[in-house]
Amino acid sequence: MRIVHSLLFLIGVCSTSYVERQCGSDLSNLWLDVVLLVDNSAGMDQRDLNQIAATISSTFATVKIGTKPDDPKTTRVGLVTYNSIGTIVAGLDAWNSTEDLMDTVFGTLSSKSTSSVSNLVAGLTTALQVLNQGMRPSRDHYRKIILVYTSFFDPKFNSIQVAQRIKMDGISIATTGFPDFDDPFFLRNLAQIASPHFNFSSTDQNMIGEMQSALLETNCFCPLYWTQYTSSSTSFGVCIRPTSLTMNWRAAQMNCRNSVNNGYLLNEYTQEKHDFAYQLVQNTTPPFETPYHYHIGLFATNGVWNWDQPMGRSLVFSQNYTTWGNGLPTPSSSASAVWNSQKGNGVAWYNIGFYNSGGGFVCETATCDTDNFCENAKNN
Repeated sequence: MRIVHSLLFLIGVCSTSYVERQCGSDLSNLWLDVVLLVDNSAGMDQRDLNQIAATISSTFATVKIGTKPDDPKTTRVGLVTYNSIGTIVAGLDAWNSTEDLMDTVFGTLSSKSTSSVSNLVAGLTTALQVLNQGMRPSRDHYRKIILVYTSFFDPKFNSIQVAQRIKMDGISIATTGFPDFDDPFFLRNLAQIASPHFNFSSTDQNMIGEMQSALLETNCFCPLYWTQYTSSSTSFGVCIRPTSLTMNWRAAQMNCRNSVNNGYLLNEYTQEKHDFAYQLVQNTTPPFETPYHYHIGLFATNGVWNWDQPMGRSLVFSQNYTTWGNGLPTPSSSASAVWNSQKGNGVAWYNIGFYNSGGGFVCETATCDTDNFCENAKNN
């Protein structure tokens, strides 16, 4: 939720030419553990099963399947079919190429079960079994997702409750429904199984692209204790972490750089990001002292204001957006760092010295995604 400031001392410009980092979008560098969960009960139309096989093959066409000792950016894929029971067709370590995946998927889905029961609970439970059996210390931090393909949703099974428990364990679920026109509520009911906005339909014009986007979004996450920066409609490739420990600006900068690879002090490019970080600060444990004072990444070099960046990268010149306190910044070479300082209900930028003002601070880093592999980064 956006925090609204009514303070007259805040000065801001809404327009900005900054661009926040986006989540990685290179499917060839996807690194996930995936279970394909396909309903092959007798009521499934064989044409739908053929379409599912083709859709799966297209979805993973450019993904590196299996594991490679010299390349951590790989995706393991398993296959489970379900009817009255769930059946493991392939565990997570069974396939080492896209060709392996395609051969097994097309072969398995070339026929269906004689059972007319579509028990999604049995399928989800078996998919979870595949993920548990495939656990490896070297892949503990890889995100996991179950892709469900079905034409049925039977309310007598407790599939919504089972799916909720799976999602609470940090495992994403994406559903693709093949509409049963005898059940007008099918897609709406099936959507309750899925993670937010991961519910799709075979009638969607870009079904493959939607599923690939779900995979990429799943593979965009923050390490434990970090929060992904999100706006009302976008999840950015940025992680934020407030720390209430008191220190000067320069020590805070070094702390951010040493606490995580490519860490740096927070860049506030927009009012939305300023508010987002302030809300995190107010809800941090252990809490910040009040009134709030916390260091951010803005500082001056030779009279020019720049945003902090990871060690070795060029600084980002401060552009249109500002939220200086009234009458600031003061023109002083001894006050070349910036913190957010509370006045009333909000916070604004105040320039301070690098070494003489103690406060909390907010760090920023890139998300773990297809452009940025995180080594052993336990995720939220």
